[in-house]
Amino acid sequence: MRWIVQFGEDGIGLIDYLRENPKDGFPWIGLFVLHSGFQGKGIASSIFARLEEKLKSYGHTEIRLAILDKNIPGKRFWEKQGFEKYSDGELDGRRIEKWRKELK
Repeated sequence: MRWIVQFGEDGIGLIDYLRENPKDGFPWIGLFVLHSGFQGKGIASSIFARLEEKLKSYGHTEIRLAILDKNIPGKRFWEKQGFEKYSDGELDGRRIEKWRKELK
């Protein structure tokens, strides 16, 4: 599924996610991007909270994502959202970390 994040008439972000990954049965965030002018203001956290509520309404109990190993700001953001690293991996020759969050 894809969400276009809008501020007024302007698109300021994009979220791509799978409601259910066929490999493990969990929803996965594939892309979560917000225009730099809107970062650091709590907007991304609010947007994620809406996504989290939507996934809970579908009956999901966990959400997962992968972060490039070198993406330190991304790791900080997702940690603040309650995610925890559960394994390492590789995607297209790049090192990644797999993270998950229990939906309560």
